[in-house]
Amino acid sequence: MDMKSVKYVSPLTQAYFLGCSMDTWSTLPWDRAYVVSLMVLAYFLPLSVIVVSYSMIYSVTKSTREELMGKRVPTVVLWGKSL
Repeated sequence: MDMKSVKYVSPLTQAYFLGCSMDTWSTLPWDRAYVVSLMVLAYFLPLSVIVVSYSMIYSVTKSTREELMGKRVPTVVLWGKSL
């Protein structure tokens, strides 16, 4: 094998072609739609589930604490049943 015919390819170039990458700064509509949908599905959707879950936990614990302290009857309604 002749050394002149061997071309050096940097590992960075090889990783770019072998791996999965996206251009977050692209101005193409499909690229931007992919980035936005990825942000919604991977960040905002789980964050909203966490916020709703914690607010329900806080609401139930607050009403239970007030009930045990004798201040009022709990008014939390969950799936049609009051707790």
